[in-house]
Amino acid sequence: MIEKYVQGQLTAEEQREFDGLIISEPGFKTEVEFHKNLKRVAEAEDDDNFRKLMTDFEQDASSENIKTKYFPTKWLVAASVIVLVGLGYFFMVLNQPTTQELFEENFTPYRNVDHPNERGSQDEDLKTRAFTTYSKGEFESAVEMFSKLYESEKESYYLFYTANALIGHNEAIKAVPLLKEYISTSGEYTDESKWYLALAYLQLEDKNNAVVILKDLVTTGSFKVSESEELLQDLE
Repeated sequence: MIEKYVQGQLTAEEQREFDGLIISEPGFKTEVEFHKNLKRVAEAEDDDNFRKLMTDFEQDASSENIKTKYFPTKWLVAASVIVLVGLGYFFMVLNQPTTQELFEENFTPYRNVDHPNERGSQDEDLKTRAFTTYSKGEFESAVEMFSKLYESEKESYYLFYTANALIGHNEAIKAVPLLKEYISTSGEYTDESKWYLALAYLQLEDKNNAVVILKDLVTTGSFKVSESEELLQDLE
């Protein structure tokens, strides 16, 4: 299956099984990375510039006073390939953004579209104050007011905005169950909730669950699809 994956020949059913193994089996993912690196070596060996580099290296090694009885030139070349690939992999891992960095790059609280604030209003009810506070980024107070509104009105979209405020207040662990509850209602903001659920998992450094949600959003959603694809590339 790994060989077919590397060659881009997996069927749709095999791809689903493959994705499941990547998430559930750390050893399988490690094996996949190993084979992907082997492919990079093979591709590099086919590259004219790389081949010239190796030829120059071999010539330099041959001209030096090296005991080829113990260090045959071909093994020096092979070792150089391993070192180059190893360094490339090391710097790739070193430069890969963390889940927290990806969260910070992608999180922006969902805009207030349910209760636009009317400037100059002298008689502000709780709903107006809640959304005004939320729009100002005063998330702790917004959470409290949205929670009261949900208790009294039972409007599910309050769960969505409460979760956004919680994530903004660095309390993703409390936002996750609210977003899951909202998604279960199949409400207007279902796709938006999946996006923010994935970001909540990133804030919690739960990469595996974030990947699952993002893949679902890419496959079935209509909100932040291209952003989800880019995030998946960074995470995988």
